[in-house]
Amino acid sequence: MFFVFPSINETSGVVRVAGPLNHNEAAVIILPIIVVDKNASDAFPDQTDLTEVTLYIQAFSDKNPIFAPPWTPSRPQLQVMVKEEQEQGTKVFSVMAKDPITGQLVQPL
Repeated sequence: MFFVFPSINETSGVVRVAGPLNHNEAAVIILPIIVVDKNASDAFPDQTDLTEVTLYIQAFSDKNPIFAPPWTPSRPQLQVMVKEEQEQGTKVFSVMAKDPITGQLVQPL
């Protein structure tokens, strides 16, 4: 689970988060904002309003993951042979992919 702890400047209204945002953990963040009129008169107590601010987190890079060998651009199809009587649920093939920016392996979904 991904948590964002925002703060809002009372004068300027600038919204700040406590740390870096990660597109892979949350691409859209909805922040509920409640305002309270601290100077409300006794005749109009509890003057409040509620809204939401939606943050769309843009990915650092729009480059797609790159499949690791044995797949290559010059060999885009791989042949996999599977036994006819393979037990249901058996893993028959696996491929790996790397992030083109960091070179780290991409976690499968």
